[in-house]
Amino acid sequence: MKIVKKTQPNSLLPVKEFVGTVDISRNIAEDYKGKNIIDFSSRDIFLQFRIKGAKSSIDTAELDIKSNSEYANDYYGVVGFELDAELIEQISEDVGKYFVEMVNRIAIHANVVLYISDKTIESKKNYLLKNVDNLKIVSISEIEYAKPLKLM
Repeated sequence: MKIVKKTQPNSLLPVKEFVGTVDISRNIAEDYKGKNIIDFSSRDIFLQFRIKGAKSSIDTAELDIKSNSEYANDYYGVVGFELDAELIEQISEDVGKYFVEMVNRIAIHANVVLYISDKTIESKKNYLLKNVDNLKIVSISEIEYAKPLKLM
């Protein structure tokens, strides 16, 4: 199978609440697939997880992502992570570092969207921007939740 090099950066998306983020992840995946930005070789073109401040939450997500790798050694698609306030509070501690390491492993082939509260303090956002590979802040209005995103 031909693997297309990932060209889109990973996204850090501040939102008021996590309602609608599944639609955003789906729209991003459909847009990427339509434009052949990444070669979707997995069972699902997108996956979505709520990550809490426990290592078991991170392990469960990584296991599910690996199980969706079906036709390849790695998952090729879009992965949305809703970052619970508890995880954000611990982002520069052991569990947060463990999450960032997992995201960087996944992001080698998949495009990652990190959803955080729009009330997240700058130092926590900066930590993510500094430590997650190829991450940029994206903004989206609540009206755009319902519309397919046009990226690139």
